[in-house]
Amino acid sequence: MGNSVDSILFRPPKPATPLHPSYRFFIPTTKEIKIPACYFKRAGAQITVLYSHANAEDLGLMFGWLKCLSRKCNVNILAYDYIGYGESEGIPSEENCYASVEAAYDHLINYRKLDPKQIVIWGRSVGSGPATYLASKLSLAGTQVGGLILESPFKSVFRIVMDMSCTVVGDKFPNADRISSITCPTLIMHGTNDKTIPASHGKELYELLESEIKASPLWVEGRGHNDLDYNYDPLVEHVNKYMNQYLPKYKRKNSFTRILPTSKSKGCTQEEKSMLESQPEPPLTTEVS
Repeated sequence: MGNSVDSILFRPPKPATPLHPSYRFFIPTTKEIKIPACYFKRAGAQITVLYSHANAEDLGLMFGWLKCLSRKCNVNILAYDYIGYGESEGIPSEENCYASVEAAYDHLINYRKLDPKQIVIWGRSVGSGPATYLASKLSLAGTQVGGLILESPFKSVFRIVMDMSCTVVGDKFPNADRISSITCPTLIMHGTNDKTIPASHGKELYELLESEIKASPLWVEGRGHNDLDYNYDPLVEHVNKYMNQYLPKYKRKNSFTRILPTSKSKGCTQEEKSMLESQPEPPLTTEVS
């Protein structure tokens, strides 16, 4: 049953969205498969976001938005593809998503030498599964990260199509079972017009959080599943308020200057495409100034 559910649940872009080799590097996982990752380094930033993208997305598709987000929120960002997505080999699965996010976190701790308190875990849509898993696992182990952001999350995969009070055999990403164990400040954001994952999922997850870690949520009137974040300044402003409140030691004054996405990414105009095509190739670590 698991394989049939996986084949329906996971829909990596085929072919993978093109991304120049100088933009990405590879991180080893415990599954003996390497996953591609991008690191956006914002000048002077001390907070690093570990970003888990949605289904039907990959690094090439998200590159422009993530670079923009790095600048608007004054954070570094490590984004990665799950096993079976982008240029990685293997087959997507719940277990492989967990292995992927753990590998990305280990890279930040062991290679980038970050303090866990400088890391904010961010998961969008299906990315809320590995994000919640990692935040819960670290909390239960007594490791305190800087925070958790869940954008358009679900209670669990089966609960999207059937309202169940408990997790049944074969269900995937049981966020509702894990979220009460999380000990870091948690921000939940959801569009009220989301037809893919109803906003009730985000609201019920918010109610399951321990009261002392509940950050002010963001329920965006009239927004859906795929129009909540791209170049949407109210979301960015809310994220900045959250970081200023819960990570004041690491946060610095932000700028809302627009930054060009890549020509292959969402939110790129024809004029920006022409400008990008004349730019030199970027380094392995993408500097965001």
